[in-house]
Formats: sequence, C-alpha cells, structure tokens
Amino acid sequence: MGVSQDDFNLMKWFDSILSYDEFVTVVALLSILGLCIFPGRLLTVYLTLAITRRSMDRSSMLFIALQRFIWLLLTLACAYVAIRLSPLTKPISILATYFQLGAIALITLGFMNVVGKIFSHLATSAASNSIRSASLISIIVRIAIFVFGFLLAMQILGVSVTPVLTALGVGGLAVALGLQETLSNVFAGLTILFGQKLRVGDFVTLESGAEGFVSDIGWRTTSIRQLSNSTIVVPNATMARTTFTNYQLPGGSVSILVELGVAYGSQLDRVEKVCLEVAGSALDQMYKPGMFPDFMPLVRFHTFADSSIDFTVVLRVSNITDQYLLKSIFIKMLHERFKTEQIEIPFPIRTVHISRR
Repeated sequence: MGVSQDDFNLMKWFDSILSYDEFVTVVALLSILGLCIFPGRLLTVYLTLAITRRSMDRSSMLFIALQRFIWLLLTLACAYVAIRLSPLTKPISILATYFQLGAIALITLGFMNVVGKIFSHLATSAASNSIRSASLISIIVRIAIFVFGFLLAMQILGVSVTPVLTALGVGGLAVALGLQETLSNVFAGLTILFGQKLRVGDFVTLESGAEGFVSDIGWRTTSIRQLSNSTIVVPNATMARTTFTNYQLPGGSVSILVELGVAYGSQLDRVEKVCLEVAGSALDQMYKPGMFPDFMPLVRFHTFADSSIDFTVVLRVSNITDQYLLKSIFIKMLHERFKTEQIEIPFPIRTVHISRR
C-alpha cells in the first residue's frame, strides 16, 4: 500500500519538528514523567504524614488538601525536569513559559485551598481561641497569596510590575473613598484580633445585655452565637467601640454569685456553715474533687431586707456556661438541707400599721 500525499506531508512536517533521536528522547522523558507521577501518589501520603507528625485523621479535609497539594508539587517538579532535559529548543522554550504560568496558577490556587482548610481546621480544634481561626485572617492571607502569584506571573510574561502597582495604588485611593464604612470595619476587625481582648470561642456579654460565644470575626462583622443557638451579628466598628464582658479573660474559671435570704430568727453562723457544706458538695458533684485547689466557697451577709437577711454565696465554674447547672444543683441541695436543719426561707412579707383616729 502506497503512502498518500497527505500522509507524506504530515511525516515531512513532523520530521521538521522532531528527528527520530529527538522523538525517542521525548518518549523516554514522558515515560520518566509517568513513573514519577503515579508512585508520587504513595509518596505524598508518607510526606503528608511526616508533615502532620501522624497526628491528623487521614479523612479530614485538611489532610486531603495537603496530600493533593504535595502531589501537585511533585508532579510539577517531574514535568519541569522532563521539559528541561528535552533536546528540543524553540518549541520546548515556549512550552516551558506556558508551563511556568500554569504551575504558578496551580500552586497559587492549591496553596490558597490549603490555607483555607488550615483555618477551618483551627476553628474547630482546641486552637480556636486564637487569631488564626478567625475568617478575617484567612481572607487576608489568601488575598496576599493570590496577589503574589499574579505579580510573579506578570514578571514571567515580561510585564513590568511597577506600572501595575502604581495603577493599583491610584485605584486603591478611589476605592478607599467609596468604601470608608467597609474599610473601617476591616481595620476594626484587625484591631480586635491583634488586641487579643476578644477571640473566637470566648463567651461575652455585650453592653446591650446579649451574651453568647464568639463564633467568627469576619472582614466586616463579628458573629456571636447565643445559648439559644441564634446568632447576633455586630459590625466590627461597633464591636470595637462597645463595652463588653469577656468571661474567658484572664482565665477560663469564673466566680458566680447566688443571692439568697433567710428569716430574721435564723442563727447566721449556722446558716453560713450549712451553705458552705452544701456549696462544697455541689462543686464535688459538678466537677471532680479538687477541681479548684486555690478556691473555697464564700458566704457574705449584706442586707437587712423587708422580710429576710440577704446574703451571697460565691461559687466557681470552669466555664461560664456551667453556671446554670451548678446553680440548679446548689439550690436543690440547699433547699433540702434547709428543710432538714429547719432554717426558714421567708416569704415576702410587708407589715402595714393603720392608725385609727
């Protein structure tokens, strides 16, 4: 069977690009690249385990993101070596330029994905009481990675970065004037984060009386999850100006106050002794004995009220949200003990004297 004119022209064109030796070399390099890529899957698992010190679940999103990113780096490294070892000159030089651009784009997007998964992992771990778990920091870091990758790509294409930076600077001034309120929230969020007076996971009470856990500090707002599982959204600028109580600072344990009253005929020393015993039993029931070695419950009498002598019992909880359960345990135990000891808790009584004329 003879060779057609079209086949002959195709062979001639192909021979003008690649000689037989060059074709064999390219096939060999592609084979090496394939051998590097597929075993690289197994290698990435061991490298990821080494990076995470084998302390991370393999099914977690962060582990999977790290594994994919490492495999991408190994694949790109093998492809780069194969291109550089190729005997071709002009076609490969053009291919190398496009390869560098593609590699920068893939590495930038892959690294942004890994950073996002890292912050998501921190937000759900014990390290959530840190500025690293706030979404605002995640957004800023990812934007910085994207800008760096973009400028690096411009440099490879031979585009001068200086005019681009100048244009961005001029445009940034115009944007800043139009987005003053948004930028004030962004900088207020940064002030809150780096001031370390409010962190993700802290339990706070706002000036308005609302309270809950700080679930996120974003680029515009701070989210507070209430105990009812609803969310309060506060602009960062407002949050930076408002007065709030942070129950996690300086430490996690918090003293709570229980207000009580007994009848005027009660022996106050005996009342104090009973309250201290019940408070110790309630703490031991709530926590393991010796939970607070440097704390002892306190009883302080303070007011002659209309129908009772009022006093305060000081207890301690390891977390502010434990106060509701501890108060419930303490009041139930104290009520039973008062009945046993015949200590009267008076009803509100007011005596009115009417004079007859």
